[in-house]
Amino acid sequence: MQERKKIIIAPLNWGLGHAARCIPIIKALLEKNYEVIIASDGGALLLLQKEFPELESVKLPAYNINYSGKFLTLSLILQSFKIFFAVVREYFFLKNFLKNFSKKNIQNENEKNILKKYFFKNKNEIINSDIHAAENEKKFSAIISDNRLGFFNRAAEKNIFITHQYNIKTPHRTLDFFINIFNRFFINQFDQCWIPDVESTPNLAGELSHGATVNKNKTRYIGALSRMKKFKTAKLYDIIAVLSGPEPQRTYLEKIILSEFNKYLENHPEKKLCLVRGVSNSCEQSAVSIHQGNNKSEAIQNTRVTFNPTFKNKSEAMQETRENINPVQNKSAAGQNTRGNESSKLKAQSSKLFDVFDFLTTDALNEKLMQSDILIARSGYSTIMDLAALQMSAILIPTPGQTEQEYLAQKFMSENIFFTVAQSDFDLERALFLSKNYSGFKENKFIYAELIDSTGL
Repeated sequence: MQERKKIIIAPLNWGLGHAARCIPIIKALLEKNYEVIIASDGGALLLLQKEFPELESVKLPAYNINYSGKFLTLSLILQSFKIFFAVVREYFFLKNFLKNFSKKNIQNENEKNILKKYFFKNKNEIINSDIHAAENEKKFSAIISDNRLGFFNRAAEKNIFITHQYNIKTPHRTLDFFINIFNRFFINQFDQCWIPDVESTPNLAGELSHGATVNKNKTRYIGALSRMKKFKTAKLYDIIAVLSGPEPQRTYLEKIILSEFNKYLENHPEKKLCLVRGVSNSCEQSAVSIHQGNNKSEAIQNTRVTFNPTFKNKSEAMQETRENINPVQNKSAAGQNTRGNESSKLKAQSSKLFDVFDFLTTDALNEKLMQSDILIARSGYSTIMDLAALQMSAILIPTPGQTEQEYLAQKFMSENIFFTVAQSDFDLERALFLSKNYSGFKENKFIYAELIDSTGL
């Protein structure tokens, strides 16, 4: 029987976007009968473990980048040495992992190859054993790194780097020059660079992944990567907000969304709203009560929220929200909600309730998005690719100080595709009104059907 080819895939833990776009790659690899190992840390690793519980997983050293406010670029510059050492640390972690993996394979294949040298009868057996060990180190057909700059090793047949930011943008051109020297130095250590976009125009990433600086000898445009699929279903929500990205900005936006949802429901009590908080770590989930849905395959963590209409500010709204959350069952259970010891006040305000989910697996999130008229989300690249796949309307709120998201938001606003607004200026009523002038993606021109075939794996 022919041995299955092994591939390890490792997304960066920066929000959930990098891990999310690796999901269609992993699925395509599994369909081709590859043996896949997933590797990451934090929320990214948890997402992949929930999506693929049957796969072996490896926890990698965390980058531990602190994102403390508006000045992301300055923050990253100040942490440049920290990032560099994180890159070096993951390089040696992978090297050690491959050696240990090789030793494990040798032991499984033939126990005598790991015996101490004095057990061998002659030098030829020692040489043959060393050759066999070297061959086992080559067992990995590919190492695929999504923006983890140090995750490569010559022991693999191919080292592949995934990025849509071949050209990193910052607020200053001089800074662009030096950061991109650093970025391309590490990209060039890989055999291939996969860009999740199309090479032609129109495209999704714009200047981030196109231009004269792109090394076309190593680069492959593999098409947009989305775990989402468009399908017809009954509409359930007027608005869905999906949060993501690094802290503390994710929490800042959550507070704003909660406050804006409250104000909107005061004027439109008949509207149905949904919030996906985008947290999968148990320590982050303490803010809300959790109830597991009846459909275990969806792994839905579902809560109901009610608001007091007398809030004076957003912080007060957030505090009251945490006090008034009540767990309910999945709506699929004959449309009946179990509200426990729900007060008469809560029943009186039932028209002001909206659904809150800490975390949704791919299928569950896909269903909620297709049940919604419009999405409110960050302008991260993974979100853009999902919108291309779903062809739905959206309001984009770029993460403050994250130049890439600001560039993408302005790009699609100038192309009359999505309305975008700064986080500090977000007003839900106004944003919904202005978003009517933007078309969204009318058709999906960006997804490649045969992902793995197109990359030559």
